[in-house]
Amino acid sequence: MPVARAWMRKLSWQTALLALVCGGIIHIAATLIVPNFASGSGIARIAGALPVNRMRVLPPATAETQLLPFTSPDLRLAVCRYDVSDGPVNISAVLPEKGWTLSLYTMNGDNFYIVPAQELVQSDVKFQLVLQSERFLGLFHIGRPIEAAGSQIAVPQPQGLMVVRAPLRGRAYQSETEAYLQRARCGTQRVG
Repeated sequence: MPVARAWMRKLSWQTALLALVCGGIIHIAATLIVPNFASGSGIARIAGALPVNRMRVLPPATAETQLLPFTSPDLRLAVCRYDVSDGPVNISAVLPEKGWTLSLYTMNGDNFYIVPAQELVQSDVKFQLVLQSERFLGLFHIGRPIEAAGSQIAVPQPQGLMVVRAPLRGRAYQSETEAYLQRARCGTQRVG
């Protein structure tokens, strides 16, 4: 015991502070790096079950039908796995009321764009997804020409997911919610 106390007396406060800072840096780095090594991410699981550049309305979440564990049963989802490597992808959806959202995700699961529905206003959302590099080069007419759209969203990666999230208000509104989700479009043809 006396040896341990002598060692503790020789440990300066600077050394202890340095050890805490180094430990914190290692912890933060490990926290940010480890998810990149995950083999079965939720985005990959969903993307594998979806056609490219086509919208799919997912069935109501139950223990048997959910693609991801712990999917909320009070939501309905329409999902599109987009791929802009062969050209721009046109997106169209109606967000009829508060609580509806349209979100764009990278294949790493990073959410980079979201459109929430506005209160008391039905939102008709239409835009075109293009690669950041093509959008920039398109200004100088270099490379593949891009049709001008009302608005363009530059995506950080060629592939990702577009998700329309609809809250369920009850059984009486189920068919109305389903109809709005079925109207959502994602594809290389012009959407209108």
